Amino acid sequence: MRDSLSAKPSVILPALALAAGSFLFGQSFQPDTLAAAPVDSLDLDNDGLVDVQEKILATSLEHVDSDQDRFTDLEEFSRGTDPLDGLDYPGANTPSLAMTGRVVDDVFKAVTALYVPHESMVPHSTIDFGIQYAGMLIPINPMLLFVGAQLTTVDVGTTGKIYLLETPVPESVVLALGNVGLYATYSTPGATSVEHAATLNLFVVNGIIAQVVSTPTGSSYRPLTEGPDLPATWSPAQVCVQTLETVGVIGPILQQEVIDASCQQVSADSYCPPDCVNLVGSTHDVVDPIGLIGG
Repeated sequence: MRDSLSAKPSVILPALALAAGSFLFGQSFQPDTLAAAPVDSLDLDNDGLVDVQEKILATSLEHVDSDQDRFTDLEEFSRGTDPLDGLDYPGANTPSLAMTGRVVDDVFKAVTALYVPHESMVPHSTIDFGIQYAGMLIPINPMLLFVGAQLTTVDVGTTGKIYLLETPVPESVVLALGNVGLYATYSTPGATSVEHAATLNLFVVNGIIAQVVSTPTGSSYRPLTEGPDLPATWSPAQVCVQTLETVGVIGPILQQEVIDASCQQVSADSYCPPDCVNLVGSTHDVVDPIGLIGG
């Protein structure tokens, strides 16, 4: 484990280039300073995760390391471990991706975090982005993700770095799509296939955008709106948990049917929609990050 914490965010856009529909880090794209931080960017503990996002993830607003395992909440999120479980902390020191999001003032912000253990790995590494909709994977021109976006860089240890990209999308667009997935893939210099991937599978429940989070038996819905902004009909300290059955596979896209659903008590600051049980029998598509690797 790490002997000390390091979280020093800077709001600048590093040199990027567009190549074959993906970001190619370290080339001679004109550097630029991003616009002033958005209204919801208060980060009380200065760990790189703004307070609104921490409330959704149920991490501490006042401490950079909620579970006190000497890895910051941002690093654990970026590296795929539980920032609320002191026994679950990062192992192999390899690049990783993670995705989440939040809704603030009618704007949905997709959050993508890239962790690299050595900054020297960044030049010539590639990141591709895309969406899943109606059973299809659709690549996104990455430059579109920088329209009104914020890119924060955070130092990790002595050589590592986290790139945190927050991309705004009108909430109405996501609500209209209903069931949509975002994905990102990462490859190190010289790699011939995708090595790391992350997905953000979204589902609209009672007019609220929720993230589909995998569980040992199926999935749960994490509302991406801060608690006070949720309808009063949503039950606090509960989460909608479903048992799923995969009824179809199209490449990395899994077509899943909800065969059981119920509100279950949780210790985290989460909420359950009033018609959770009515989701039984519904189907939705999710992008499997494992299915994106190696292709």
